[in-house]
Amino acid sequence: MPEPRAFAAHLHQAGVPNSVGTFGLRAASAHPACLEMNPAACPTAEHAVDRLLAVPLLSIDTEQDLRARAEIIQREATTWEPPGSHPTHPHPPATSSTTPMCPGTPTS
Repeated sequence: MPEPRAFAAHLHQAGVPNSVGTFGLRAASAHPACLEMNPAACPTAEHAVDRLLAVPLLSIDTEQDLRARAEIIQREATTWEPPGSHPTHPHPPATSSTTPMCPGTPTS
């Protein structure tokens, strides 16, 4: 999965809370609160934390809640393209009130 931290943030925006995208989980060696202690770099931990997707489950979650989150994760993982990764559109197009975003879209 390219840019897993960005994907976790994307899942948060899609309604799936998770350790990285919602709560900003980082390895201790990269966490801002630990930086003043000058921790040794730990690339293995940083790599692991950046690629894990921990979705908290609550005792009040129903089977329907869990299925809905799983469906969102599956759908978003299948269609995931990190921001700026589209080969023909590396940057968002400039728009104006007279230029439609998509061909055939009326202008306002």
